[in-house]
Amino acid sequence: MSASVSKSRDVPKVTERGQCSELIDAIAKAMTLVAPKLTGHDRQYWSGMPSGNFAQVLEQQVFLPTKAVTQQQCCSAPEEVCRELLTIAVKEGLVVMAEGIKQPAALSNNAVVPMAKYIHTLLNSTHIIDCNADPFIPDGWSILPDDEQLANRVRGTFKWDRELQKNALYLDKGQKNGRWMKGDMLRRALDTQLVLPATVLDYLLINQHLIPETLRSQVTFFWGTIYGCKRNSRLYVRCLFGSGVRWQWSFRWLGYIWGNSNPAAVAAS
Repeated sequence: MSASVSKSRDVPKVTERGQCSELIDAIAKAMTLVAPKLTGHDRQYWSGMPSGNFAQVLEQQVFLPTKAVTQQQCCSAPEEVCRELLTIAVKEGLVVMAEGIKQPAALSNNAVVPMAKYIHTLLNSTHIIDCNADPFIPDGWSILPDDEQLANRVRGTFKWDRELQKNALYLDKGQKNGRWMKGDMLRRALDTQLVLPATVLDYLLINQHLIPETLRSQVTFFWGTIYGCKRNSRLYVRCLFGSGVRWQWSFRWLGYIWGNSNPAAVAAS
């Protein structure tokens, strides 16, 4: 994908704090997601920002400097901070400059705004996932045959939309109001739900900027793929959980319990 720079007169010049706040926030959200992958000087500087207040810290450094920093570390104007963030975003593959468009360091104030909005759009764009592809299979595990998987699981191509999927989580009535269910029982209850397979989980782990923050307060299970372990003959389902600024996967034995913080990921209606 490529970005185009708008030349509309409606694009505001980045000259005031109020105008810069939204712009910095959009880019900062992108950078918070890739910070753990940065290396060298980029990691040393940007990953030191508190993930929850990334944009706030940037604004404080721009408008209310509290400590001595070098010009390389802290730019003197908000638009310069944005250019620096855009440069790293390009390097990390969050955004691709269109042919003929200058690099972020040379962008005009007017051009920085649409570039930041492009990154925000990219973070929330729709992605196509092949749910027929084999997901990751841990050592010693195998994927159960089709006739032993949930009948209504999502198959074929699936469009992941970060905004639509943020609340696409299913809890059975047996998991609500302090109650819990064993996995074997929940498996039967989920048979009519459009549960997502582990292929989607694997895609999200690679593209962590697509994971809605609403999932962070719980452990989300991808019941569309049920595994069997050859060593102990137990059945397992893999899950997604947030750990700091990163996301990781784990698993649970179907003989264990599922409560109200263990929803199933389903396709948004």
